[in-house]
Amino acid sequence: MSNRIKRVDVQQDRISTLEAELTVRVEIDGSAADVQIRGRVTGPKCTGIETVQVPYPLRPVPSVGSELFARVAIPEPNLWTEERPFVYEGVVELWVSGAKRDSAHFKTAFKMAD
Repeated sequence: MSNRIKRVDVQQDRISTLEAELTVRVEIDGSAADVQIRGRVTGPKCTGIETVQVPYPLRPVPSVGSELFARVAIPEPNLWTEERPFVYEGVVELWVSGAKRDSAHFKTAFKMAD
């Protein structure tokens, strides 16, 4: 059991012009004993538009088995449109016994339901 990241899934729990909330699910290939995830979501980014990149930290939530969870709230997110395709980039790190063991990157965009 090497305690590496197998998969990262991002679920958008709530999206509005006031706040976006995400849950990040990290599946690992080893035991979750003495394991934690850390990371952040940074953004917004949009080609051709200058923005201030703000890091929003992941907050771990209680987890069991080989899946670890974290949440992040992003106030006043820039929403994705065809004219302005804003994206946010994230990194999740896997820490075992106080040492960084692995990391994975992901992207997400916030689009209001039609």
